[in-house]
Amino acid sequence: MTPTPVILVGHSAGGLSLSNAIRVCGKRISLVIYVAARPANFDPKSITVLRKDLFHYWYALGPNKPPTSVIFRSEKQREMLSQLSPYEDSILASMLLRRAPFRAFADSGFEGQIEKVSTVYIKTKKDTVVSLELQEQIIRFLSPDEVMDVDSDHSPFFSKPNELFALLVKASATYCGEDQ
Repeated sequence: MTPTPVILVGHSAGGLSLSNAIRVCGKRISLVIYVAARPANFDPKSITVLRKDLFHYWYALGPNKPPTSVIFRSEKQREMLSQLSPYEDSILASMLLRRAPFRAFADSGFEGQIEKVSTVYIKTKKDTVVSLELQEQIIRFLSPDEVMDVDSDHSPFFSKPNELFALLVKASATYCGEDQ
């Protein structure tokens, strides 16, 4: 009996978790899919620019120390995260949004090599959080087996759920099908 393939999907900062999962248990992972996601060890300086117009920062270690957590300003959430999504979905998402640990973005690197795992990157073509230019840099860094794209904002699970689902199914069939 063939074991069920393990497929991991990470969106946005969830790419950091994908990278760590590959590092920790790469041999057991059949496929990773980055959806407008940032992997670990990818130029953290490009992410840590403080934008007070877009984000609210918390300084739990003191005002003269780097921020400890961050969240999109409420008035910017729809514009940045889900401008093409149904209004109701963007409202629900904003109600569920929580602060993220800022240092996770700044200090996401680790030493050593990670396993080579089949990798697909899904670009979100109308993303205002992870620009197409930045996604292209990530793609060059990752060198995925395949690049797919969806004509969506940063939240394709809201703005283009059927198209995203079709891409996920296609990727899993291609890299984890019966003949693999």
